[in-house]
Amino acid sequence: MENFAKIGVIQHCAIIVLGMHRSGTSAITRALQVLGVSFGENLMPPAVGNNEKGFFVFFEINSLNVEALQAIENEWFYLKPISLIDVDNLFEKGYVMRAVELLRSKIESTNFFAFKDPRVAKLLPFWNKVTNHLQLNVNYVMTLRHPLSVVKSLEKRDDFFPERSYILWLGHVLESLRGSTGKPRVLVDYDRLIQSPDIELSRLADAFQLEINSVELEEYKNNFLDVKLRHTVYSPEDLLLDVAC
Repeated sequence: MENFAKIGVIQHCAIIVLGMHRSGTSAITRALQVLGVSFGENLMPPAVGNNEKGFFVFFEINSLNVEALQAIENEWFYLKPISLIDVDNLFEKGYVMRAVELLRSKIESTNFFAFKDPRVAKLLPFWNKVTNHLQLNVNYVMTLRHPLSVVKSLEKRDDFFPERSYILWLGHVLESLRGSTGKPRVLVDYDRLIQSPDIELSRLADAFQLEINSVELEEYKNNFLDVKLRHTVYSPEDLLLDVAC
């Protein structure tokens, strides 16, 4: 957690939440509100049986990500990673300019902002090109969750085979690590957040040099976090028992 931007001092800072689908990115993005981060309007609404507490994803960013992936004949659930040729292709098709204009509109009225969409992990080479052009001071929050929990969740929601889900988990994690190398980042484990929200939020506050709002913290712990939404808890050793892994 070195060299983090002093978010309250330097203008135009961004917090980008990275992580695989079903890894708790929504819960961790919502946690940033406890630190005074505002997400603005036009967020995707909650979905019953999928994400009942909310996604905390901007409609425009999600739509752009979906369209950009399709433009290079890819999807979030494809195993093929994004290449530099793909990024050049997106540039030629105008997607970098569209993303620049979109983020510029989001930061006009604030010194810092946060956004997430699990597709950003896959498209991180693209988004790094966008934030570099804007000269944004980017800080990353990387969300981790036990891969077996992710596998079970995708099996229930999307009927994915376990082998595909494991490879998708690995691909998203590796791309997040590679794309944020050398930049300020903090890793948050979803299970630890559920178990000890005070500790994990303190880590985030220290890393970003922000202050915890005690009222928001109690609201987050008492009305947002719900251990019932965490259907599985595994140990690292459990992976040795899964043939698919």
